[in-house]
Amino acid sequence: MPAAGGETAVAAEGTGEFSFGEITYPLNLFSGVAADANGVKTLTYEYTVAEVLPDGVTDENPIKDGIRYDTTEKTVTVTVTYKEATGEMATAVSPDETKVLFTNEQLGSVRVTKTFVFPEGSGLAVPDGFKITAEIGDDAIELTTSGTQAGNVTLTGSGTGPFIWIISDLPVGISATFTEKDYAAAGFITISTVSVNDGTSASGTSGTATTSVTPNTVAFRNEYREGTALPTTGGPGTVLYTAVGLSLLLGAGLWLVLCRRKERQY
Repeated sequence: MPAAGGETAVAAEGTGEFSFGEITYPLNLFSGVAADANGVKTLTYEYTVAEVLPDGVTDENPIKDGIRYDTTEKTVTVTVTYKEATGEMATAVSPDETKVLFTNEQLGSVRVTKTFVFPEGSGLAVPDGFKITAEIGDDAIELTTSGTQAGNVTLTGSGTGPFIWIISDLPVGISATFTEKDYAAAGFITISTVSVNDGTSASGTSGTATTSVTPNTVAFRNEYREGTALPTTGGPGTVLYTAVGLSLLLGAGLWLVLCRRKERQY
């Protein structure tokens, strides 16, 4: 059998192209092969081509040193025909293209930082349920200040922070958008400033940042200041607002009654 197997071709530096060279199919291979009604003898050969992978890289673990390797095996079928009456020999390759393509993908990461700034001596803590939603390509994950993160996310930081998330094994160049949860704490207003180190998004207060995976860094900063945010529904502040509202209604009603009495006196 031609090119019986076990051969290795080295990819050319720069282009990544490789070749096993020409394969010879001698005429004696057709000895004993029956011809079809048209006098054509046919032989079929299948070749399996696979990339030589680094140690430790498998189908289940295709990533090593920031590269996702193509672990698939490609099958190339060569059909050889010989027409004895004319001495004509021909080959056909399937798939039609003569090149076998392996795609290895360079991966990057994004570093997300979160800093909370509290008034000195306030004793405030990070709000419950705080999170940053990351939309990366077609996937969406949540970054939280506690609990289990997504499989490719590592978190450092606790208490009031700062917090640092490293999102790794991402295709280089894809877009990544990070949006922090919009929330308000009773008695405080939140000023959020976002900055991105690659210049794709200027600092602002929208709570959203978009960048490309290079690696890169996205930084969020939340500063707490005393303000007049609406209280939580059902909290003690609602009683005060309700009492003030009822007082205003009663006052308006009393003023209307007095005005009517004065009209009748005239």
